[in-house]
Amino acid sequence: GRKLATIGWSFGGTQALQASLAAPESVTATVMFYPFGGLSQSRERLASLNGAMLVIRAKQESPAVVEDTDQFIVAAKKAGKSIQEHTYDAKHGFMNPSAKHHDAQATEDASNLTMEFLEEQLR
Repeated sequence: GRKLATIGWSFGGTQALQASLAAPESVTATVMFYPFGGLSQSRERLASLNGAMLVIRAKQESPAVVEDTDQFIVAAKKAGKSIQEHTYDAKHGFMNPSAKHHDAQATEDASNLTMEFLEEQLR
C-alpha cells in the first residue's frame, strides 16, 4: 500500500524516468530535474506509466537538450500522461550548490514545488 516516487537530476533525471518505465505498476510519481539525454519519446512506452510526472527545466540549456525534452513532453501528453513542467531562467545543474552557476533562489523554488508535487501525489 505504500507509494513510490523516482527522482533524479541531469542524466539521473533520465534514469528516474527509466526506472518508472521499468516498473510502472510500482511508481506513483516521477520527478526529473533538467533531464539530459535519452528521454523516451515512444507514446506506446510512455502510455504504460501510471504516475504523474514533474519536469523541472533550465532555460539556459543546449538546444539539443531543449529539443529532446520538448519532444518527450509532447509525446507524454499525447499518451495521455499527467505531466507538469516548470522552467527556470538558469543553467543546467542550477540546483548543485557546488556549481559556479548555482542559483539559490531557483533551487529553493524548485525544491518547494517538488515537495508540493510529491505531497499531492504520494498521499
